[in-house]
Amino acid sequence: MHRPRSRVTWLVWSTSGVAVACVAASIWLLVVSKGALGTAGYGGAVGNLLLPAIVLGLVAVGGLLGTLRPSNVIGLLFLAAAVVSGVSVVAGEVGGTAADWLSTWALYLGLVPLLVVLPLIFPDGRLLSARWRPALGAALIWLVISTLYQAVQPVDLVPGTPNPFAIGGLALTILSLTQPVIVVFLLLGILSLGLRYRRGSSEVRHQLRWLIFSVALYAMADVIAVAAKRVGVPA
Repeated sequence: MHRPRSRVTWLVWSTSGVAVACVAASIWLLVVSKGALGTAGYGGAVGNLLLPAIVLGLVAVGGLLGTLRPSNVIGLLFLAAAVVSGVSVVAGEVGGTAADWLSTWALYLGLVPLLVVLPLIFPDGRLLSARWRPALGAALIWLVISTLYQAVQPVDLVPGTPNPFAIGGLALTILSLTQPVIVVFLLLGILSLGLRYRRGSSEVRHQLRWLIFSVALYAMADVIAVAAKRVGVPA
């Protein structure tokens, strides 16, 4: 079903504006605090630059797709990821127990759908066939459960600040057992992309190559950020 172009345009501009405002606010807080904040997420100079850049990248891709191809839900998926990740970035710079808690699971909720949902609907915003609906439904259910686990796991939000919403016992054990299931959805995504590549036109194959390049670029940036944090890049 095609959504009215005016409604999609409004969603594109409004979500883009919110995400950009979040990035601007986080940078302003970083400048005001002179780097004293921003302890959640990657942290340090790399994290302070990488995460806002990722959000702006999501806005750019989502805005472009949402404007040029409003019937393709992938644009709105990228923009939703930008907004949720943007909220996480701001919360990480605000600091405090509640903000650090929000930052921890919001970043996860913002980015993980791009790993488990996007491959199933790329590049036209539709599933390969109706047979893939259970896979998409299961991925969405798992995403909710997995995000809940991120929010209640008994870890320090920042060094010395335990998660005030942490749980334990059987409930935590059950939630933790769902985490490795992401491997199943990653494999399903790879299978979906492989089938599209084999059956698709030259244009579809070109789009898939760009997706692979983008994922590789993000993975490289992720590795650099983690490595820089471990060797002690200053904030």
